[in-house]
This record gives sequence, structure tokens and C-alpha cells, in this order.
Amino acid sequence: MIFKGYTETAIDELVQDPTPRHKGNFCLIIPGNQKTTVTHDINRSFPLFWYHDQQILTNLQLDNSHTAVYADRYVSLDSSLTYHQTFFNCYGSVDQLPITVEDCVDQLSCLLEQKIQNLKLDLPIKLFLSGGLDTGLLGALANKSNIDYERIHYEHFDYDKFTYKNITNIKKKYWAYSQIHHWNQPSVLLSGSCGDEFFLRGPATTALWLAWHNIDINNLISLSPDAYHYHYFSKSENKKIFQSSWEQRLDIQSQYTYNELIQKLLNMLINDHQHWHLGETVTFTPFKDLEITKLLLQLPKEVLVQQMLHGYVNRKLIEKIDPNTIQSVNKYKNYNSLEIFS
Repeated sequence: MIFKGYTETAIDELVQDPTPRHKGNFCLIIPGNQKTTVTHDINRSFPLFWYHDQQILTNLQLDNSHTAVYADRYVSLDSSLTYHQTFFNCYGSVDQLPITVEDCVDQLSCLLEQKIQNLKLDLPIKLFLSGGLDTGLLGALANKSNIDYERIHYEHFDYDKFTYKNITNIKKKYWAYSQIHHWNQPSVLLSGSCGDEFFLRGPATTALWLAWHNIDINNLISLSPDAYHYHYFSKSENKKIFQSSWEQRLDIQSQYTYNELIQKLLNMLINDHQHWHLGETVTFTPFKDLEITKLLLQLPKEVLVQQMLHGYVNRKLIEKIDPNTIQSVNKYKNYNSLEIFS
């Protein structure tokens, strides 16, 4: 078998039952006489593509002739290289009982602290504090759990045989590879990947949720120049996303009940692949977890709006876990992001 990444369960258990149901960030290839199975954690971080004519299963998009393997299924190939997919429930149950901010923060902090405490990779651990809420929260978690990590103040990318050949094309298809660190010595990178999205601060899901609730985010942003997302949400490409959903809000409201809206959001998130392990660098991505999103969706509407504008819940988490770390967060997202080093 071939394994890459990290998991919170024993690999032998995954071999016995490859149904994705465990947390972590991994890929496991299980060879056999009758079939070879490719399985992964329940919130798969990487895409998969099946090319029928070439009989190739890969996470690299070669051309547009592929069949996308969505995140609610895992794949096996039999001895004749016939492709089979097995569906599973990657969403879990969704509780819509209202919760308070305090309850939400308590549950999220327990969830995230357990994740970082379960990171038992005996490798150098590195964290680049970008000035964003997500790497700030990672720093708070690492400090609270006494994780021995190197706080790096530089951008670093080692090339190897794979990256020389593929990194240019990967950057074109996955924006996160344009800002990732990579070491050719075994390392762990604490990554804020998926934080915007799974904490409901990403433009696409934010636009849909707000439009369903008759909230004009472009108007809100124009009235909130001190909002953490002011400059980010004011970008022309993001304003277009918001405007499109706002103009289609009546169609969105008629198309989705609230339960269906939640399922739509979860489906968008689980299939939004950003980056995964590269070469000798394992990326620790604790925010790639639908349980985070489901907890946030139990909050009152007005609190979620503050989360979308200011990262309100993220700030409460940092204050609870390690309040000193809030100093590493810039006033605005992705705006003069290196000011924390000045």
C-alpha cells in the first residue's frame, strides 16, 4: 500500500474498511489481486480525475476529457482497469438548533485543539504568519498546545523532480499553489488553507447565503470601511459575485429551502480543492472540516453577518485560545499583508 499525509486512525483500519469516515488529510492506495482502491479522509483535500480512454486516475487535470470524481465517492480499479466508484455520506448530519457565540467558540476550540494535539508527525513544523486570521488562529493553537514550531519570516520553495515538471500548470489551476511554501526535506507546514471558505468568509458561499437572506453585501461593505474584508470584498471580481447573487436572490430563494441551501453550501465547500501535500512537505489543514461550517450555521443571522464582514468568530477563538496572537493579525485581509513584520 502507499500512504501520504496524516490520519487520526490506524492505517490497518483503513485497509480493512476503506470507506472515508476519518479526519486527517491523506491519500491511501490499497493494491490487491482483484482491485486497487484509492481512499482518503472524509473531507478530501485533493481533486481526482478519471480519463476513460487512457485508463488513468490522477489528481492532475491533463485535459478536459476527464470525468470528475466528486468528494462524496471513492474509487477502485479492477484487474482490467475498469473504473468503479462507491458513494458515501461526506456531509454527516446537520443540526439546526440555535447556539450562542460562546457555545460555538467552545466547541470549535475543542475541535481544533484536538486536531493539533493529534498531529503526531515527527518532523520539523513550520508556520508562516501571513497577517491573516487563519494563520493567526493556527499560531494560537500551536502556542496553546506547546507545539515546537519554527515561525518563518520568508517565502521558500524548493524544486524537485515533480515540481519542476508540474508546478507551472498546477499554479494555473489552483491559486493556492502560487503562495505555498515547499521544502525538499521532510517537513510539516501549518496551513490556513480553506479557512476563508469553511469559516464562511469566502465570496461564493457568502454571496449565496446573504442573497437568500435578502442582505446586500456590496452595500454593507461600502458602509463598513473598517471591516476586515473591506478591501478583499471590494475587489471587482468579488463585487461581481455578490452582485450576481443579489440580482438572482428571488430565484435563489425559490430554488432552495433553507435546508437545501445548507446542503448546497456544504457541497460547494467539500469540492473546493485548494492545495494538498507536495513532495516532502505535508500540509496540516485543520480548517478543512465541514463540522466547522455546520457549527457556524447554527449561529444567529446577525452574528454570521459579523463573521462574514469581520471574522468575528475567528477573533473570539483567538482571544479564547491565545489572546496574545491577535497581534499577528492585520487590520485588513490581503491588504499590505506584510505590515506585521515592519
